[in-house]
Amino acid sequence: MIVTNCLQFMSKRYAIQVMMRCEQDAECIAKFNLGGNKTFAYDLFLRLSGNPSVNEKDPLQMEFIEMSDEFSLIVDIISCTLAEIGENSKLITRELFKSKLLLTD
Repeated sequence: MIVTNCLQFMSKRYAIQVMMRCEQDAECIAKFNLGGNKTFAYDLFLRLSGNPSVNEKDPLQMEFIEMSDEFSLIVDIISCTLAEIGENSKLITRELFKSKLLLTD
């Protein structure tokens, strides 16, 4: 009960990571920090191109991550082609830029 109450007060942040997998190794090659608005972050992830049927051997993947002070959790993942990674990166950057402009008005 105490652990549950503590977890409720931890600040959560969201990110999308681009992962490159080679044989037995995986490396994060890019990370987009999306802030603390889960609705904005997950809605953006759902707009990305890719295949939700992920195979561990797929070389390029994008992961939706929920982070707190204590841990990171992969919430969702898609497999992407190199072209999809490029288009998704443009979309994420554009939407983050728009969201920051709206906050300053």
